Amino acid sequence: MSQKETKPRKKGISLVNWLGTLLLSALPGINVIAWVLFCIFGKNRSKRTFAAAALILTGAFAVLFCLAFFFFGDQIVAWTKTLNAQ
Repeated sequence: MSQKETKPRKKGISLVNWLGTLLLSALPGINVIAWVLFCIFGKNRSKRTFAAAALILTGAFAVLFCLAFFFFGDQIVAWTKTLNAQ
């Protein structure tokens, strides 16, 4: 009978570590700095991947936001003025 070789399991990220990561991600301005630092200095692959995905999504939404104001800026400003008038 042959025995399966078992590879040592890598230690995962703890719940408290993920809660800290999500707390940092919820703070405006600090979140982007934290994500960049996680991408550069992160020791765990899942945390690096999370930070990269968060940066990509944030960048995509920033581009969409800028494009919306470029193409529909006048209508957005007029709409906000009607909201303030009510």
